[in-house]
Amino acid sequence: MKKCKNIPVIMQMEATECGAASLAMVLAYYGLRLPLEQVREDCGISRDGARLSYIAKAAIRHGMEVHIYKYGIASLREKVEFPAIIHWNYNHFVVLQGFDKKCALLNDPSRGRVRVSMEEFDASYTGVVLCLKPAESFAAGGRPDSVWKFAMDRLHGSRAVIAMLMLTSVLASAATLLTPAFSRVFTDDIISGGASNLLAPLLWAMVLTAAFALAAGLFHSINNYRMLGKLSVSSNTSFLWHILHLPMRFFSMRRPGDLA
Repeated sequence: MKKCKNIPVIMQMEATECGAASLAMVLAYYGLRLPLEQVREDCGISRDGARLSYIAKAAIRHGMEVHIYKYGIASLREKVEFPAIIHWNYNHFVVLQGFDKKCALLNDPSRGRVRVSMEEFDASYTGVVLCLKPAESFAAGGRPDSVWKFAMDRLHGSRAVIAMLMLTSVLASAATLLTPAFSRVFTDDIISGGASNLLAPLLWAMVLTAAFALAAGLFHSINNYRMLGKLSVSSNTSFLWHILHLPMRFFSMRRPGDLA
């Protein structure tokens, strides 16, 4: 049995992008990471989706060797090199990673990585498979999306606030750690040891520690709200700027419900 391949998951942003997202996943598996927007343009996605022939032409332009077959499940298991793009339920494209003993493993652009029973696979697979592998002209490139880079871009200019949040968190935690020490002194030294002269200093220390923890928590909350407010303004401004600078083609290719 052929080994199942571990394919990167790329989710579609809207219902018509399943073909482009499937192609982007296969390209990423072989080392070419492209933005979904670019693959969408290459595949000629319209309001009605993409034709299989357009997906194949886009793959060829990116240096892939492409073959389209009409295979049953038995031939699919034996003859196809995974990953491959298959037609699903006559209105969808998914990436086939391979099979195990009882299931088929899919990368579904609308659901992510899923396992389906062979009964469901037999009912949904239309018999059309797009086989792809790198040709001599194929060139890997691009980088995977980085959550860390996204976070750093969003937090740019907030170093002082972040440093204050970390400092107040450490100080509040340190004050909390003193509570067991106070309990030990009260139990072992004052009650059991009879050192009543320590009671007043202990009470003062507890009051000061509580006040310190309260102040640290207050400063932490203030800085937290400051950062959340700044992130909200920055994100909304960036979103509006991006929307207003999109080409008219972006709006003409989408239904009003998709834009809303």
